[in-house]
Amino acid sequence: MFEMIDNLKSEIVNKTYYDEGLILYTDQNSEDRFANQQFSYNDWLKNFNQSSTIQIRGLEIHSPFKDKYFKLYKDIKFKDLHLFYNIKGGISFREHTDPLTVYLHVIKGFKRVYMLNSVFTVEEGGYIIIQKDTTHKVESTPDTWAISVGIDN
Repeated sequence: MFEMIDNLKSEIVNKTYYDEGLILYTDQNSEDRFANQQFSYNDWLKNFNQSSTIQIRGLEIHSPFKDKYFKLYKDIKFKDLHLFYNIKGGISFREHTDPLTVYLHVIKGFKRVYMLNSVFTVEEGGYIIIQKDTTHKVESTPDTWAISVGIDN
């Protein structure tokens, strides 16, 4: 697991994601922001750990570790891979829906998924499937890492 976390940490500071506008974060006011619209790259490197939650889109295209991710999810026909890193704990992003069904895999930490008038818990190593167009929000403990696998169904 330690190698996986180190790989995921390196995704946060990968300049390609920054340049392509693929890093989304939640600031101290719970506002969703794109890193490259708020920070210079050097300031992002210095300040990303002040965020509440960070999302990195496009692991399936830009990651230097994409072969490892493809191997990890080889049994899933997926369309995209996103990294979620919840630094401080709490709600990741506002209540929303996704255009794809999502296989949410918790690599490290613990999540609560609020959907369908219920609360589902996902522990480290576990996963939950969130059907496309299902309204949901996710709460995490501090230092929680997860990969969202978008399934084209």
